[in-house]
Amino acid sequence: MKQISLAAAVIFSSVSCAQETAYHFTATTDPGGCLIEHIAVAGDADHYQFDGLSPDGEQISIGWSRDEEMGMFLLNLKTGDKQNIPDLNNSASFSPDGNLLVTAHYGEGGATDILEYRRDTGEIAMIAPHERPDWLPSYSSDGKTILFNSFRSGQSEIYTYEKETSDIRRWTERDEYDAHGQFSPDDKKILFLSSHGSGDHSVSMIDMVTGRITQVLGEGTNDTYGSWSPSGDRIVFASDRNQDQSGATDIFVLALKDNSVRQITSNNYEDGYPFFSPDGRFIYFNSIRSERYGVYRVRLNGEGGCAR
Repeated sequence: MKQISLAAAVIFSSVSCAQETAYHFTATTDPGGCLIEHIAVAGDADHYQFDGLSPDGEQISIGWSRDEEMGMFLLNLKTGDKQNIPDLNNSASFSPDGNLLVTAHYGEGGATDILEYRRDTGEIAMIAPHERPDWLPSYSSDGKTILFNSFRSGQSEIYTYEKETSDIRRWTERDEYDAHGQFSPDDKKILFLSSHGSGDHSVSMIDMVTGRITQVLGEGTNDTYGSWSPSGDRIVFASDRNQDQSGATDIFVLALKDNSVRQITSNNYEDGYPFFSPDGRFIYFNSIRSERYGVYRVRLNGEGGCAR
């Protein structure tokens, strides 16, 4: 890993309780009846997250953009306090121990490179550098492997980077846009998004032992941004399957044991990039429910549906 020396004033705190927050976020009722909490929403900037929750579920990494400005902060979900990370300008994913952040950082010209950021020192390392854009990095459950998609082959494909050896492995080689990869909780599978030439999307799965790719979602529907539940028995995803031609997408959950699908949100907005909280009680997602892009969450009721 290439080391980058940057001076940063960072406060690192360790907390233990998960998701029992005393901070009350603004909440509205979805047209489908679900209670939607507004986690990071503002009228003057876009806010977004990509698998940005800390392992204890108490903080979330939020990227933001306003005109030509971009930045990132950590939001404490118990207090509402924000910790600005001045050296990063995109949403990040936490390492399993919570000590590191990995992000696709925007450089000059708009290309993105993967950076790993140490929260206690502010030290930054560049991961698998390449002149073409890399995107959406995240960690394996032991923190030893970073999963990302990259355009280094000429189109977006799924790659892994081994931190101990710096070895890079390419997992897809197809005439499609493959991106948004995520390890299964046991690190045996990779879930990812494919964009087809027709403009449709599907969710597929890589068996990391055999390399076999299986389509999981997207037969006759436009399904995107799949992500695992903490137990690995469910997949949350965004889809237009119950919408008209407006382009709006809702959040759904697939139960792998019987392939049943449960709709969570129901609206005329574009909901996307859904992720379960580490305890499985919430789904966080991005949406254009106001004037700007924002981060929201919905509480699950323990029966497969949402709290109302």
